[in-house]
Amino acid sequence: MFDNKIILNEFLEYSKQDSFALYNALNKAKFFYLEKYFIDICTILSASSLSLKIFRTNYLDINIPILKNNVDHFIRKSYLGGATDYYKAYGKDLYYYDVNSLYPYAMLKPMPLNLIKTHKNMD
Repeated sequence: MFDNKIILNEFLEYSKQDSFALYNALNKAKFFYLEKYFIDICTILSASSLSLKIFRTNYLDINIPILKNNVDHFIRKSYLGGATDYYKAYGKDLYYYDVNSLYPYAMLKPMPLNLIKTHKNMD
């Protein structure tokens, strides 16, 4: 492709237009989020972190509790491993439920925030 000067020039022109279009789109997005939500997207790494920052900055009216280091460490140690099973899928007259759709449904409900019980001894 790079030996053919005509194709190379077309490729370079396309690449320049593509880069300019992407820059303009990102620039418009930057000003949109800055004006509407007071968030600089240059400090954000993903769409999920952008949505969380918008929510926490503009809509969350309570503080999210932060766990002490020893409690946080204890809980994080429990996230290792887990059982994995394999089942051969077979059935007749079955209903299919998309459990992934429960996530947006659950996000519409209030978050549980009341501390129910604490344990002093984390051994």
